[in-house]
Amino acid sequence: MHVGAAHAVVERENIDAAHSFRSIIQGMASSPRRLQRMMFSCAQCMRLFEMSARTWMSAPKYRWRDSAGWLRWEPRAIEGKDTSFEHLREFDMVLSRPAYAGFPSLRVPIRVVFDCHVVTEADLTTRAESVSHNPLYWVDSGGACRKFDSRRYACSHDLPELIRKLPGGQTKCYVGGNDNYLVCQRGASEGRVEFYQVYFDLYRPRDEDRLVMYVQSAYIKDVPNAADRKHEKVFATACIEKMGMIAKKLKGPRNKSRK
Repeated sequence: MHVGAAHAVVERENIDAAHSFRSIIQGMASSPRRLQRMMFSCAQCMRLFEMSARTWMSAPKYRWRDSAGWLRWEPRAIEGKDTSFEHLREFDMVLSRPAYAGFPSLRVPIRVVFDCHVVTEADLTTRAESVSHNPLYWVDSGGACRKFDSRRYACSHDLPELIRKLPGGQTKCYVGGNDNYLVCQRGASEGRVEFYQVYFDLYRPRDEDRLVMYVQSAYIKDVPNAADRKHEKVFATACIEKMGMIAKKLKGPRNKSRK
C-alpha cells in the first residue's frame, strides 16, 4: 500500500473511532440515571481492587511458609452435602537415588502441603470477616476471600498421585515465572483438550533436613501459555539444589544466533 493511502486509512479509522466515542457520550448524557449507575459501578470496582491490592501488598512475600497457617482440611457441608477434603491433607514422600558412578546415594524427605486455592476461586466482592462461618468460603494466607469451586475440587482428587510421581520422573516439572515450579497434566473434556496446571513452591525450612512442597494453586486452562512449559526442570535436580547439595546452575549469556 502507498504511504499516502496508508495515512488516509489510519485517518479514516481515527475519525470513525471519534464518532463512536461521541455517540457513547451522547447516549450517556441523554440518560443521566444510566450514567450515574455506570459511574457508581466503576467506583465500586475501583474500591474492591484497591482493597484487594492493599491486602496483597501488606502480606509477607512467602506468607504461606508459616506452618501455623497450614490448613487441616476438615470435612465441610457444601451446599447441604458432606464433602471430604481428606485427600488434601499434608503427606510425606521421599526422593531417593542409589549410589551410582562415584556419586553417593541420595535421600531427600519432602512434606507436601496444599493451599485452599486448589479448590477455590477468587471472590473480590466478599469480605473475609463476613465468611468465618460459611463453609463455602476460605480465607487464604494473604487475607483474600476464596469461594469453593466444584470443578477445581473434582480435579483436586488427582493431585496427590500427580505429585507422588514427581520423584520418579513420571510427572514432568517446569520452572514457573514467580520463583516457583509447575506441573501440567493434559486431558480432555467433551472433546476439548485441556490442561490441569499445578503451581508449587519448593523450599528448605531453616534448620531442617527436609524440603516442603507447598502447592499454591491448581486449575484447568483450555489454552495454556506455551511459555509456562518452556523450561523443563528435572525434579531431582531442583530438590538437591534446594537442599544445598549442589550449586544452582546459572544461565549463561544468550546466544543471539539461536531462536
